[in-house]
Amino acid sequence: MNFLNHIIIYCLKHFTVMLMCKTHPVCVIFNYINISCALCREQNITTCTCINIEATPDDEIVKVWDELRMVGLPDDIDVQTLFEPTGYCWAHHRCAEWSLEVCQTEEQLPANVDKAVVSGSTKRCAYCKHLGATIKCCEEKCTHIYHYPCAAGAGTFQDFNNFTLLCPDHIDQAPLRSKEEANCAVCDSPGDLLDQLFCTTCGQHYHGMCLDIRVTPIKRAGWQCPDCKVCQNCKQSGEDNKMLVCDTCDKGYHTFCLQPVMDSVPTNGWKCKVSLNSVS
Repeated sequence: MNFLNHIIIYCLKHFTVMLMCKTHPVCVIFNYINISCALCREQNITTCTCINIEATPDDEIVKVWDELRMVGLPDDIDVQTLFEPTGYCWAHHRCAEWSLEVCQTEEQLPANVDKAVVSGSTKRCAYCKHLGATIKCCEEKCTHIYHYPCAAGAGTFQDFNNFTLLCPDHIDQAPLRSKEEANCAVCDSPGDLLDQLFCTTCGQHYHGMCLDIRVTPIKRAGWQCPDCKVCQNCKQSGEDNKMLVCDTCDKGYHTFCLQPVMDSVPTNGWKCKVSLNSVS
């Protein structure tokens, strides 16, 4: 097996895979690697430690860390730097399969990811304004294009069945284009489409109001529904009575997976350390 033909590695951040892109899909599985996606430029995040809101003074809770500000390519990007010397490139599976240039192969692996990387290097995301955008609104005349994480943060409607999205300006077309896929899994109606959250694992949509969640860009990015939610540290579900959900990002953490371990679930809310990190 040729090591460089097509390498897939687990991406701990997006609960999916990263792939080293070429057109000959031979797969080698790895556990983890700290490397940037050529499409969104995000790396894997480190293990989270816990902070109890109850014990954290308000003046210590500074600007919320927003992973979306880390997305995208700089204006002076040299596209050659996005590729290995061998001509291969790395990309999150989700970033790749939603990209305009990419198609699925018989082996269910994306092809032409390298073409998407080159094309995206000159296209600016409608949400973050950085280069590297490869996912276009499916309204033919619309020019809005996004990075995969930004598409969620911007509140686009994403159709998991055919990897298409509608920007907020054309989101009203979702019921016509996606039929019942546009319905909320709780109330079984499209309702307010701008209030919907998209589960990045199963592809179902949920109204924030139906789940009693205030929808924000940080919650939208990488959001998982209650049935799919896993601990951000161990990547496992279960132990729901010991699963903390961050008030800011809505991501889950087992109390016993935190550092230090928490003996009980806080009663007055909780935020993960990632959401409390200071950014200037």
